[in-house]
Parts: sequence; C-alpha cells; structure tokens
Amino acid sequence: MMVVKLGGSVLTDKSRPLSFNEDVSGRLADEIVSTGEKEIILIHGGGSYGHYTALAYGLDKIGKPVSQVPLGFLETHMSMRRLTDRLVEVFYRRGLRVYPLTASSIAITRRGRIDSLYIESIKLALEMGLTPLLHGDVVFDYEDGFSILSGDQIAVRLALEFEAYKVIFVVDVDGVYDRDPKLGGASLIREISVESIRNIASGGRSSMDVTGGMISKLIEASILAEKGVEVYIVNGLKPGRLYKAIIGLEVEGTRIIGGKTLGYRGKEG
Repeated sequence: MMVVKLGGSVLTDKSRPLSFNEDVSGRLADEIVSTGEKEIILIHGGGSYGHYTALAYGLDKIGKPVSQVPLGFLETHMSMRRLTDRLVEVFYRRGLRVYPLTASSIAITRRGRIDSLYIESIKLALEMGLTPLLHGDVVFDYEDGFSILSGDQIAVRLALEFEAYKVIFVVDVDGVYDRDPKLGGASLIREISVESIRNIASGGRSSMDVTGGMISKLIEASILAEKGVEVYIVNGLKPGRLYKAIIGLEVEGTRIIGGKTLGYRGKEG
C-alpha cells in the first residue's frame, strides 16, 4: 500500500483564487497510471480553492465571528468539493479510476487532531480496484465545533491505518533546503532525520529553510519515518519525479529518515 499526497500548490495556482492547473494534474495522473501500481490512496490539498475560501471567512483565526462560522464552514467544504470534481474529471480521462471520499464524512477531530475515523469505505473502494481520493477539509470537532483538517494529517493517519510502506508528498519545490533558495547558493537536503525535525519544531537552531507549510509537513511526516515508513518529498512540477518515487528509482527530493544523522546534501541550486 502506498499513500500519495498531492499538494494544492501543484494542482492549483495559489496566487489566483479558484485556479486549476489542468495540465499538471493530467500529467501527474499519467505518471501514476504508468507505474502500474494498483494500491494507492490519494489525498489532495486545497491550494487556491479551500485555502482561499477559508481565509476569506477567517476560519483560520482565533475568535472568529460566530455568525460567519456555519457559512464559512459550508463554503470552504464546497470549494474543496469543486476542486475534487475537477480532478476526478481529469484523472478519469487519463485512465485513473479515482473514487472521491470527503474527510468530513468519515473523520471527526478533537482539538484539530483526528479522533475518530471510519475507513470501511476506503477499504471497499480498494477491493473494487478503485483509487480512493480524499482531500483536506473542514470537519466537525468534538471540542472546538470544527477544525481545518490538513491533507498532510489525513495522509499520515491513513498510511498508519493501512500499513503503507511508502508515502510521497508532492509539492512545488524540490524538497528541503539549507537556506532560502531564492537567495541563491542553496543546497537541497537529500535526507533529513526525525531528530533534526524535532529540533527545528522545538525552536532549536537550524540552517534549513523549513518555514511555513514545510515545517508542519515535516512534523506530520516524521510520525511515519519513526515507524519505518519510507517518506519522500518531491517536486510535482518537474515531470517524472512522482513516477520515479512511486516505482522506487532514485529521484531528486528529500527523504525523511528515522535515524539521528542529517544526511547528505544535493547539488547547489
């Protein structure tokens, strides 16, 4: 079993609300189909759909106006459904038989972490030869009323539930760098340890460029690496990277390892 998380920054243009990268999405579908891998669970992020709508309603803010919550909750969920519909249409044309399932229908969180999860529908979809497709979502929360459940957290939880041996996070950069690539002279970190991730998360000193969404992704992924699951971060905007990662060929990107050594760096960017 393998889990692939398709980042919203790859499937959409996050600088333009409700923009869909059909060409990239179609190519990624081609790469998945070409591997011949039958047991894959796909999760996609929100990109310019879910994130844009959630921010518009202030769902990310503490002390948000209570009156806006129900409408924002609904609009954000529907925005994610629209992105899923676009993906299903493109994937189907490319021969990837995905079956969409909404996280809000099978998961309930407690203070933002998955507390209960119904996975029987996913199991049955796999048994029928279909590829389950889930997405980050706004879900009901036992204590907070609702929470924004990231696709990364869903990917990690499903990987554990289905005992996946490999999880691939598809993003819009080559991986983790030792400094901001935009400043020049940056080197790609080819392997990063769980210990290093913990050090960064706790505020320890680090030369790695893991601000923003990347650090939260690494924290989630480290849960899997600790348990011996192969975890990779690859650039979905570069043709062939996802294909190589799925079939096990060497691919430029970052691998998360359970050991204590920060691995080698790649070529300079």
